[in-house]
Amino acid sequence: FACDEATVYSNTVIDLGGAVTSVIDTDLHCRLGGKWYTALNAPPFRKLWYQVIADGHWRRHVWTVKVDADAVFMPHRLGAVVRPLSHLAQDLRGMFLNNCRFGLHGPLEVLSKRSLERFEKDGPSKCSLKLAPQEDAWLQECMLQLGVMEVDRFDSLIAEPACKTPDWEECSGPQAAFHPFKTADTYKRCLKLMEWVDTHPSTSTSTKTATTSTISTSTATITSATLVPTMSMSTSAAKAGQDAGAHLVRWEDPSTALG
Repeated sequence: FACDEATVYSNTVIDLGGAVTSVIDTDLHCRLGGKWYTALNAPPFRKLWYQVIADGHWRRHVWTVKVDADAVFMPHRLGAVVRPLSHLAQDLRGMFLNNCRFGLHGPLEVLSKRSLERFEKDGPSKCSLKLAPQEDAWLQECMLQLGVMEVDRFDSLIAEPACKTPDWEECSGPQAAFHPFKTADTYKRCLKLMEWVDTHPSTSTSTKTATTSTISTSTATITSATLVPTMSMSTSAAKAGQDAGAHLVRWEDPSTALG
């Protein structure tokens, strides 16, 4: 709740000690399955994102962030990550941050205002549930279908076992979020460790992973070169994006790709 604005979504009204949830009219239960036996939760989260669009709070901010309830999150750390990217995120077709070398993971999803504008305009026609059964994989594929720029930030966004982050449970790295912590005691312990690291930065454990080119919970918090013609961008802008760590991908309209 240290963001400029925050909303907690659930399928029922809950008073969280002064913060009351906003309701999305959907069943949050989902099956487990797939190769990794994970939650097949794209349907409720697709509805969540449409509710976020309808509520409109995102229009007042450069970045919108979805955070799972069991992720220990410090907004000021994320601010240091997105601040150098904000100008680029507003000038181009939008931007989202890839937080894991195995693909976007759901506990911390970071999207620019421009990317949500594209989702509002073309999401209903280009982001069907056929893209992927898991919400994070669905969102990543949706953004790519919309031509949004993907920027890899593996080492600064999230630490978790699913991304094979060493010693993630010690909460001693520089990441903006640590996940998962399922009890109040373990959550508070991690938060205190993150606060201690912030006051003793020399003790932070930094992890590095190779850059590749290529949820879950009952509540979610919203805190708030030559390119193909469909990805119009100047050479200087493309170079700036690459310097910022952007992964520029070829995008084709799925409605024409298969005839």
